[in-house]
Amino acid sequence: GRIVSGKKALELKLIDATGYLDEAYAQAREAAHLPEDAPIIRYVAPFHWSRLFRFLGQKQEGGVRVQLNLFPESFRLQSGKLYYLSTHLFSRR
Repeated sequence: GRIVSGKKALELKLIDATGYLDEAYAQAREAAHLPEDAPIIRYVAPFHWSRLFRFLGQKQEGGVRVQLNLFPESFRLQSGKLYYLSTHLFSRR
């Protein structure tokens, strides 16, 4: 899919409104007929290295390519060389 700005998404009727997170919480409370002080519980998936590696290794369709140079040149893997990758990075717990 394409990435569009909030303004463009509103024009295309992909969203109902733009705003801040607190406004979204207030609207959700109102839609659920909850009091204004009802607590919000956020569930966040725990970070795991395999998820990051899976994301970085995905093949993207289309003509746009984004390359992140997060590490110095000396840390980049080169083809034809042997590397040791610690099992704790990939083991499932």
